[in-house]
Amino acid sequence: MFIECNFPIYVDTSEEYLNNLVQRLNFLRNLGWQGVALCITIDNSNINKLNEIIQITFPQIINYINKELESTKWNNTLSFTLPLRKKENLNQEDFKIYKRITFHQELHKKISSINFEDELYHSIDILSINISEKIIGTETLITLLNTICTKSHIDLLSFILPNSFDFSVIRKIRNKFGEALRRNISFEFCYGDLNISQTNWINLLTTLIKLYKGKQFILSNGSFNLSPKLINNKTIEQKIPSLLKAPHDAANIVGILGLSYVFGKSLITTNPLFVLKHSEMRKSIKGVIKVTDITNDNNTMDINE
Repeated sequence: MFIECNFPIYVDTSEEYLNNLVQRLNFLRNLGWQGVALCITIDNSNINKLNEIIQITFPQIINYINKELESTKWNNTLSFTLPLRKKENLNQEDFKIYKRITFHQELHKKISSINFEDELYHSIDILSINISEKIIGTETLITLLNTICTKSHIDLLSFILPNSFDFSVIRKIRNKFGEALRRNISFEFCYGDLNISQTNWINLLTTLIKLYKGKQFILSNGSFNLSPKLINNKTIEQKIPSLLKAPHDAANIVGILGLSYVFGKSLITTNPLFVLKHSEMRKSIKGVIKVTDITNDNNTMDINE
């Protein structure tokens, strides 16, 4: 199951925005993705509306999208020509929409007081925090990791650009990263805004893969340039192909690190399923997993295979 874990969206329920969003998601479905996590970022500008976003706005967006996708099986006007799944194989059941809330690192002082076990968060499939050492500094990052490691109800740590991690920083926080992984918190690396000159991000990913063998790592797009709010309706179909990648193209990104396609594929298949499994445990009493259709391949993966 190919899962895009980070598709950023705005808190916008206007019909124009949602229609454009449906077009994007339908294109992703045609490319071969089987699940997409719509991500709303919570920061200082909307933290006071958190309850409203989770209980009202997010369900409205999801309900509209599911209804429209069910009636929009195929779009023959798309100009993208890479091999797509057969028309007769496309249906709503093989494409799942997940809800994700990401807390911005600027809220690091407030995160410690948030009770992620509250029922409010049971409707959210992925809870994450984004981190950038360059923005908040090493000491603040260590404090944030301490909070996360004592409250293991976060599913995901997302490394966002810019990041200026060097080996001295990694040495300071290596133990905290290891503790987070032992608590089954996964690490996310977003390639959407990446360019080849951003060597710090590439070095960070390479170093952490060597340290932890790629366990619980996922690869996502995560670019706000995906948002249809920025694109005119008339040109949306022409611009979509340059912004979105097919699953196999995403899996091949790790090739720049000298890693195998098989390992890259695990970053968008089995590892995201592990995140969703952790989420089910988070929403259960005392970590007892609810009966769901989520499965995970526990076989070890050779990253250089």
